[in-house]
Amino acid sequence: MNNPSMDRKPELERELLDLLSTFSPTIEVANDAYQLSVSLAAKRAEVVWPHPFHEVFFDFWEGDRKVLSESFEFYEGESDTELIEYLSSVLDRFLTNAIRVQVQGKFLKTTELQYQQGDVWNSVF
Repeated sequence: MNNPSMDRKPELERELLDLLSTFSPTIEVANDAYQLSVSLAAKRAEVVWPHPFHEVFFDFWEGDRKVLSESFEFYEGESDTELIEYLSSVLDRFLTNAIRVQVQGKFLKTTELQYQQGDVWNSVF
C-alpha cells in the first residue's frame, strides 16, 4: 500500500525493524501514516503515526482482547531518533513484562497501562 505522496524514511524503518526484531515487526504505509505491528506470545501492539508525525496512536492487545488504546503528541522538532527510542522502549516494556491497567480517581478517572518490575508497577509510557 505505498502512497506516492508520502516520503518514506527507509533509515527509520530499518532501525525500528532492527531494534524490534525479537517481536516480529512489520511496517506498512497507508493513508500518509506508518503502521507498525509487533507481537510476542499472546501480546500484540499496533502503532500508527502520521507522516510527518505529531501524534502516535497505540493499540495494545492480549489475545483477542484490546487492553488499551492510547495516543501521545510529540513536540515539533523531535527527531526520528527520539521517536524510535520512545517506541521501542514502550513496546519492549509492554511485550516482555506482566502488565495491568490501573484506573485511578472517582470522578475524573485516569487509565494507565503499567508493567511490573519486581514488586513495583510503572507506567509503560
